Amino acid sequence: MTGDRIIDMAEGNKYEQQGNYGVGHLDDGEVKDNAKVAGHLEENNHKSSSKTYINFTVNIDSQNKSKVEENTPNNNLASGTSKFEITLSGELTKDQRAKYKGIEIEIEDLVEKLGELGIKHKLTINYVKQGSIKIGLEGHPEDFQKLQELFQSGQLNEILDIPVEDISLVVAENLDIEEKKNTEKARLIEEIKTKGARGRSLIGADLRGADLRGANLSEADLRGADLRGANLSEADLRRANLSRIRRRGFNFRSANLSKANLSKANLNGANLSAAILYESNLSETNLSLANLSLARLSRANLIKANLSEAKVEHTRFAHNKGITESLKQDLIVRGAFFKDAQEVYA
Repeated sequence: MTGDRIIDMAEGNKYEQQGNYGVGHLDDGEVKDNAKVAGHLEENNHKSSSKTYINFTVNIDSQNKSKVEENTPNNNLASGTSKFEITLSGELTKDQRAKYKGIEIEIEDLVEKLGELGIKHKLTINYVKQGSIKIGLEGHPEDFQKLQELFQSGQLNEILDIPVEDISLVVAENLDIEEKKNTEKARLIEEIKTKGARGRSLIGADLRGADLRGANLSEADLRGADLRGANLSEADLRRANLSRIRRRGFNFRSANLSKANLSKANLNGANLSAAILYESNLSETNLSLANLSLARLSRANLIKANLSEAKVEHTRFAHNKGITESLKQDLIVRGAFFKDAQEVYA
């Protein structure tokens, strides 16, 4: 940035200003004389120094909050959103869960906790990646400022139970990287829709929000794929590997999941109505609150599967491993059908 004055403040800290706007590193973190500062708040306590260094890379206007939206370089002015990143201590597991001190937590659960902090608008997860644990979010600028305040006060650590290392806006060069990823994602989705992806490795693929109705994904490896908001209704997923998928709100309505591997998947609240799950592996799968109405689960492996509060009206079971007599009677009361030993259907 070219400014009309540069001041060497102390110990290599510089402040550059043009008119009322400036960027730089300030020891005390104060914005004086109504200056509007571009930057993000990133605090790091150095053990060898009592000073707290604040690096500004987010727009702050002490006089008028609406200026934040006007001056933040990565705001979407049409929708009034900002893209920012929260960095947490710990590591990201292969199935995209946050792990800290041996405890694993769903990323969605962490973001839901943020929503309980007086956040007025919806926070959208754009990405999750390693480098500690980095969660890319999109939300209203006011909510971003609220989270910054909670980060500075230390309250975020208390609420999330995982130390928060940083919260910052996504800078322009990172946005270019994300734009490139979005282009690659759009190309992949179009390829799957037009050509199918039979037997293809899609491990960790970003398929968020993809409309894949009726797509051929038979025998595809979808372990760790991000399927949030994706529409896989009527898709061919025979023998596909979907083990340990962890996102919520999957739509598999009328999909063919015969002999698919869904072991240890989190299908909480998933739509599996009228889906074919013949001989599928659902061992240790969380199907609580899932919609299994009219689904066909003959010979499906349900060992240690969680079917609590699942909708099972007219759901057909037969010869299932893991179904105890008491569970069978409970499912029948809830509307499920069981075929006897002489009748098998796919």
